[in-house]
Amino acid sequence: MSQLKLSAFLDAYDTIIFDLDGVITSEEMYWNAAALTVYEILNGKHYYGEQTLTAEQMMQAISDIRKEVFCDRKTITALKNIGVNSNWDLAYLVVGMKLSLGENASFCDVLDYFTSFSKDTFTLYQTVAEKLASHLQGDFSHFERLGSFWQDEVVSCFQEWFLGDEYFKKEYGFTPRLSGKSGLMYREEPLVNKEALQILFDLLKASNKRICVGTGRPRLECASVLADWGIYSCFASDGFVTYDDVTVAQDELFRKGFHINLPKPHPFMFVKACFGHEITTQQIVDGVYDKKISARTLVIGDAGADLYAAKAAGFHFAAVLTGVQGEKARTFFEAEKADYILDSVLDLMREN
Repeated sequence: MSQLKLSAFLDAYDTIIFDLDGVITSEEMYWNAAALTVYEILNGKHYYGEQTLTAEQMMQAISDIRKEVFCDRKTITALKNIGVNSNWDLAYLVVGMKLSLGENASFCDVLDYFTSFSKDTFTLYQTVAEKLASHLQGDFSHFERLGSFWQDEVVSCFQEWFLGDEYFKKEYGFTPRLSGKSGLMYREEPLVNKEALQILFDLLKASNKRICVGTGRPRLECASVLADWGIYSCFASDGFVTYDDVTVAQDELFRKGFHINLPKPHPFMFVKACFGHEITTQQIVDGVYDKKISARTLVIGDAGADLYAAKAAGFHFAAVLTGVQGEKARTFFEAEKADYILDSVLDLMREN
């Protein structure tokens, strides 16, 4: 590979914050986990269905299951376009709406509902929870996003598929409802050439810039993967912000009487990554931080939620076209005035 150096436009920035999925890490295994979660919850007799399922049979049929559940990725695209940035939420919304519409409804009916929904993401979460509570005759608090149904059924099932039996039991302290899951996380590969990715991060590390992460993944699902690829050590230790940090901050605010959703498109993750230990959760919520530093910070993401979160923080934004929509996302990012539009993160380098 020829001699490379960082692209000239990066000279304008002291801090660079990366989203992971769709930027560095592929979401393929996450989408597989989400599809298997939806299928198992809807069909398994240990959940809401009538079938006796096995993990082995489901893994063998994974391509067909994902194609059916997400209507050839159309559902994934539709939900991402309205700001759904977590694959736990992807699974939750599809499961919730399919259950609410009744057993005669198809996944195409679910897609039609999402594409015709004209309000914001948080209203969609609330609407699905209300429909679930009505259909299953339960309390809204049980079915709302972050509630017991979301956590104990959808997220738990998702984690079983992604982590696998052994790691899931080690992390959560109990065995999966359906055993035999080997763990999709072990099949992950980077979105771009691994050698080129390592060169990029070696250059970034040598540049003395603050290199950070703001991701909806839990730390255990990304740190080991990035370490295996040889780039984890390049990130600032107090700038590696994950979903774990979001839950800690939300709990902190809840104890003070505030109910605030901090996942993207809220700017919490990116601001926390930028300022690290120097900033408190309350300061982030109140918008009390140095805007001069914000002006020299660049966020790199693949989705609308990343762009909205970055702009809300006063950061610049570079879109990469390696997300679910690929080149088709260019029109969206142009309309939303992304500062840069790149084919991939490798465009952060150029030949010397």
